[in-house]
Amino acid sequence: ATSLSLAWLLLDLQMVFTSEQRAMRFPPWSILVFVKHPAQVGSVVIFLGYDGRSYVRRVKAIHECGPALQTVGDLPGAPDDQPLYSADGSANWLDP
Repeated sequence: ATSLSLAWLLLDLQMVFTSEQRAMRFPPWSILVFVKHPAQVGSVVIFLGYDGRSYVRRVKAIHECGPALQTVGDLPGAPDDQPLYSADGSANWLDP
């Protein structure tokens, strides 16, 4: 517990509980731990969608002019993530 508390403070850890399998291969009721660092293509990130829900997705592309990125699910037939970026679905990039 002490090591986890120390890592939480020093590494800026974020823990996420998944309750359903929607677009990623993580089984329902998984516990995921994220360390804050710059996103890279292929890395897994968590973001808050316009609807207020948290989403765990893989980075598909990073905008060349800033920190904006695009995400994608791992499961075959996963829905497009673009509608999660803005209320009207018009945003092409997620601004973290």
